[in-house]
Amino acid sequence: MDLSAGRKAWLVETERYDHGWLAILSAKRYLALGSDLMAIWSARNPRKFGRSARRGLGLWSTWRVVRNICPAVD
Repeated sequence: MDLSAGRKAWLVETERYDHGWLAILSAKRYLALGSDLMAIWSARNPRKFGRSARRGLGLWSTWRVVRNICPAVD
């Protein structure tokens, strides 16, 4: 009975991660298609791609700073 209760508690705690993992797996084909289109687009427009990459890196860095400054809500 203890193992069964522990299993249920474990499944409840990891349910969020399981759903996230399944979402990633289901989006795999769309990510592959998107990366193919991005490769073609970047070959045709290298300056726009570089500018977009810098903006994306800036947004990601900003997000990390904000996330580290704000206290985590549990």
